[in-house]
Amino acid sequence: MFLYSRFIQTILPKYLEPMRQNYFLWSNKKLTLASLAIIVLSSCSFGLWFKIKQISITSEKIIGLYPLTGYAVSSLKALFIFSTFWLGLALLRSMIRNDLDRTDLARNLFFCSLPFSIFFLSWIDLSLSMQVLLFSFFCGTLLFFNFQNTPFWKVIKEPVYVLVFFLLCFFLILKSYSPLYHNTFWDTWGRNDFLINLEHQWENAKAYDFLGNFTQSGFLGGHSQGIYMISELSAAIVLIFDLPIIDVLGKYASIKFLYLGFYLFGTFGTYLFFRYGLKLSTLIATIGGLGFFWGNSAYLAFMTGEFPLHMAQFIFFPWVLLIIKLAHSLNKPALSCLAGLVASLSEYAMSSHPECDFIYFIFCNLYNLYLTLIRLTESKLGMDSVKRFFGWLLLFPVFHGIGLAYRVIPLIDAIL
Repeated sequence: MFLYSRFIQTILPKYLEPMRQNYFLWSNKKLTLASLAIIVLSSCSFGLWFKIKQISITSEKIIGLYPLTGYAVSSLKALFIFSTFWLGLALLRSMIRNDLDRTDLARNLFFCSLPFSIFFLSWIDLSLSMQVLLFSFFCGTLLFFNFQNTPFWKVIKEPVYVLVFFLLCFFLILKSYSPLYHNTFWDTWGRNDFLINLEHQWENAKAYDFLGNFTQSGFLGGHSQGIYMISELSAAIVLIFDLPIIDVLGKYASIKFLYLGFYLFGTFGTYLFFRYGLKLSTLIATIGGLGFFWGNSAYLAFMTGEFPLHMAQFIFFPWVLLIIKLAHSLNKPALSCLAGLVASLSEYAMSSHPECDFIYFIFCNLYNLYLTLIRLTESKLGMDSVKRFFGWLLLFPVFHGIGLAYRVIPLIDAIL
């Protein structure tokens, strides 16, 4: 009996452990392949459906005559968008489960790919609004069941409370934009005539077209996009919520709440930068967040003289500073790449005047240069440190440019 127990404890695991490792390795490979298949197939399915929906607005006879490259480009764009959301969802789920060491990466990627199977339903002509609603519901359910990890709640408890406080402040004080008060968009301060430029973008969105420079509309006498007052985000909101073209108050109410979201987004980002980037106290960070909007004379001057159309970049500015600071503090170049991509999102939220873009670009890169110089002074001077210096210095602007490619490439093509 003793020899048998010794055999079970020592000899058997010696042979079973490699088998177990091979099984889990093969299982992880299958899960990774399955998740990739779901993302690729769902993006191709949705991209084809989206392009067919767009073409059929004009005439269903064109569907068979449309070049295959057009369908391929639509599917490829859907693949890029879905992949970004997929990896972001996987990162968020890893943070909630406190699994940033990626011990269960394959299973995490697989579970985060499952909500994208909703987009297969596009082929039964399910409306885009319903697809987005179901996708959001399944993503929320997936994250909710992982909130059993109490340490994560302890980490986010303070930011959540501060966000609720900011919501109360804006909803109660900013009456022109608050949903608690029955004020139309035209009761807001400032010039609203700038926003007429969004009308044709909303009309194009109803035809599933978000950027006219990528289509033939400009060459056929249609609308060509300008340099600023372009908002793919606003067009997507009108399309997803299925706001009728004739509902003028509904469309402009979406702009009112969009700007309310901008103000909250920038205020909360400033709090996070002060609290977790600069390591200030909760009270100081909260006051600083409120001061970003309520104590910002440029914001308030815009709101009384002109509608604040040149402010989207500065809404994203504190978020970019936060991610750049975390990238240098944690020594993670990937976060610097993420900062560049986040910096480019302001252009698609609401593009501003090129001068604002230039100022925004300069100050983001100055902060990155400042932190990179600090890293250089703290390391021994040599070829390796110089290479790291230029690497950290260039990562942010390169990825900022990559994020702007969707807007800049067709603009250059239109100029040339």
